[in-house]
Amino acid sequence: MYKTNAIILAGGQSLRFGSNKAEMMIEGKRVIETLIDMLSGVCRQIIVVSNAKDSLLRIYGDKYPDVKVVSDIICGIGPLGGIHAGLLASDTQHNLVLACDMPFINIGFIKHIISQIKPEDMALIPMIHNRAEPLCGIYTKDCIKIIEGLISTNTVESQGKKSGEFRILQLLNTVRVRYIEEEAVRQFDPQMHMFFNVNTLQDMKQAEKMYDKL
Repeated sequence: MYKTNAIILAGGQSLRFGSNKAEMMIEGKRVIETLIDMLSGVCRQIIVVSNAKDSLLRIYGDKYPDVKVVSDIICGIGPLGGIHAGLLASDTQHNLVLACDMPFINIGFIKHIISQIKPEDMALIPMIHNRAEPLCGIYTKDCIKIIEGLISTNTVESQGKKSGEFRILQLLNTVRVRYIEEEAVRQFDPQMHMFFNVNTLQDMKQAEKMYDKL
């Protein structure tokens, strides 16, 4: 199995959620702590990318001293900025990237996607309902210069409110990507719970109900 680091995108103040998602709790435990605990036995190092770095260090610094916390270097471009900062901070070629607002990540699938890495892969991404899930995938450090190139040739303003999502898809259209088909994903998570994102307080309520049924 490839040695990989994990990059957790913790962002900062979420307008739709109303607070920092890195502090989001389900059943009395912060979701990001659940992710860190799961990934610590699988990945070489865990890197958290957040524009609220100081706040995270106060919350998690003592409990997780080995976790590296960094901030976006290029701001205002959504999750792509987090991927860029995480890759720069990483010392492994292949890196697992996860969003911090996915409370039902399946560790069996995480081990599987890491085991599927090939040297030529620049990105390894699940494909669900004919749609890429770019915030649960593998990216290499070779993506850094490509991201910087995309940013230099486009402006955030020209891409509207969904600039972050658009740019990640643009990255996937530029690099050499291998997709993991839905059938393979369902072997680990038949109901696809792990791709549920908490973007609003309503999503949080739904996540709590889902958690009770698991």
